Amino acid sequence: MRESAAWDSLDFVHTVMYIRVTMTFLDRHSYHRFHCVVALLLCLIVAACGRKSESPNVISIGVDTLRPDHLGCYGYERRTSPNIDWLAGEGVLFENTISQCPWTLPSFATLFTSLYPTQHGAGTLRNKMRTSFPTLATLLSEAGYTTGGIISAPVLSSATGIARGFQHYDVGEESLFRTADEVTARALEWIDSGHGRPFLLFLHYWDPHDPYGPPPPYDTAFDPSYEGKLGNTVTLRSLAIGSAAQVGFTLSEDSSSIDERDRAHVVALYDGEIAFADSMIGELLRGLKERDLRENTIIVLLSDHGEEFFEHNGVGHGHTFYNEVIRATLVMACPEVIPGNRRVTEQVRLLDVTPTILDLLGLASDPGFEGVSLVPLIENRGALAGTDGMLFPPRAAYSEGIREGPEKKAVIIYPWKLIYEISSTGEELFNLGQDSAESENLIDEHREVAAPLEELLTRALFEMSDQWYVEVSGGGGDHTFDLTVSAKGSAGGGWICPFKVGRDNQGATPEISHGGPGSIFEIKGLRTTNPVTVGLRIHAPRGLRPEMYFRIDGKTAETRTFIGETLENPRAMPFALPRKIAGADSVSGPSNRPDPPYILVWSVPGRCGEETPANLSERAKKELRALGYMQ
Repeated sequence: MRESAAWDSLDFVHTVMYIRVTMTFLDRHSYHRFHCVVALLLCLIVAACGRKSESPNVISIGVDTLRPDHLGCYGYERRTSPNIDWLAGEGVLFENTISQCPWTLPSFATLFTSLYPTQHGAGTLRNKMRTSFPTLATLLSEAGYTTGGIISAPVLSSATGIARGFQHYDVGEESLFRTADEVTARALEWIDSGHGRPFLLFLHYWDPHDPYGPPPPYDTAFDPSYEGKLGNTVTLRSLAIGSAAQVGFTLSEDSSSIDERDRAHVVALYDGEIAFADSMIGELLRGLKERDLRENTIIVLLSDHGEEFFEHNGVGHGHTFYNEVIRATLVMACPEVIPGNRRVTEQVRLLDVTPTILDLLGLASDPGFEGVSLVPLIENRGALAGTDGMLFPPRAAYSEGIREGPEKKAVIIYPWKLIYEISSTGEELFNLGQDSAESENLIDEHREVAAPLEELLTRALFEMSDQWYVEVSGGGGDHTFDLTVSAKGSAGGGWICPFKVGRDNQGATPEISHGGPGSIFEIKGLRTTNPVTVGLRIHAPRGLRPEMYFRIDGKTAETRTFIGETLENPRAMPFALPRKIAGADSVSGPSNRPDPPYILVWSVPGRCGEETPANLSERAKKELRALGYMQ
């Protein structure tokens, strides 16, 4: 980082006045020598005053749906990305970056907050990002930066809360979707607007997202001979029309009319979109150079997620955690701050980007961040180090937030990758070092490898969930209790992590927590005379109300079930979790107990806090429904 100027303007004036006064007392013999000294001094003063004293600017370029393996710098054979390739050569390319979510809004929210989707709250378009933590934009605003964002699609509407900290956030009035040329033009206009420096500018390029319809000549650049039925504009969702399996755009035999030639054309159009976006990123880079900003600007180019092209019998994104969807692009460059022509092979995560930017600027990260600075890898000086309070260590990449289909989670400690489906507790285990295509599920052969990944996943889900307690007591009598709690919903369902606690609310027993997290928790035929408390960590996204169904001695227990401090009875079985009346001040529960036999339910708020609804405009909702982002 450049040092501060030696003199400010007032000191410069005082120095010149001193020189003039001194010269009046010199004889002619000393004048020439003094004149040379003064000339040199003035040159030094001017150079010092002209030296840029501000911290580096930051431009974060987010290219939506950009697969890294479709870029030349990542080894792609087509010339889709000459400008991005050049930028990668100027800085550091991260070869193995994992996104924390397979679709746009939660992924970019994670980028700015260094938190997982469950933590920041913007896991669906129904919810707004929480305000209880800082973002990259708020932290840099507090540090004196001017902050701006230029957005190309309504999925990043300011109504989602993602604009927090941006003093200028341009989501477009005349059009909800902007192409790359307009994003670049508006970026340079904003830079020229005299807002002051240093600045943070976030640019969102939507183009590689479907529908694929790149402008000429990019529409025919990679498949000029195609004469099939698809044309030069294709929507992936339209390819799945008539398919028996709509979830996640999964293609079935009903889509057999889409042959290999058509599929190759879809990929060619996608590559054309990348090439068009790359050309406009090149215009941005040239614009920065013309404005003398290139040397002192940290450029972070990344993607929020990738895209599936039939690798696992599907297309699109938001529905799986295979690498074609969650592997992301990440390049960082700045001649004055970041070494050039470096490649990092270690696995990193998108939530590490904000701590890294702050570290490069000499600013401290927030202690609540889940990500870590990548500067040790950039400077090739050792491994990454996390803190005890983090849900996952830096070497573990965790992803969540399926948009369509059953709720899943994934955790990678390279080379091993575990994908866990909450509703069925089904698992997939892959060795990415030997099977990069993720074609062979090794879960049955390597249970010993899956076990620590399962434990890490369960512990993290446990910490991110609200605490619910169900206490049963037979009161000295011989009674049987049946308990069923369900967080099973449609897309974006919840999860339950059970644990058993004693009267002191400590400890856990394997017989109840066995099997890991799931969407349904059941205990059948529990016999007890003394009170027994079962702890349940339950995460329920907004719009999902988990249900409880209890029986005592084989009969429905609505009259013997009590909720919260007021000991209210549910009106029927099953009943939805009554968050408003179930609260208790501590895990010990209500201060009073009903007469046995009874089932007592109470809750203690989790550390993530309540979700807040997002108020999207009707126009934005209409466009997002057309893209399949909303129902």
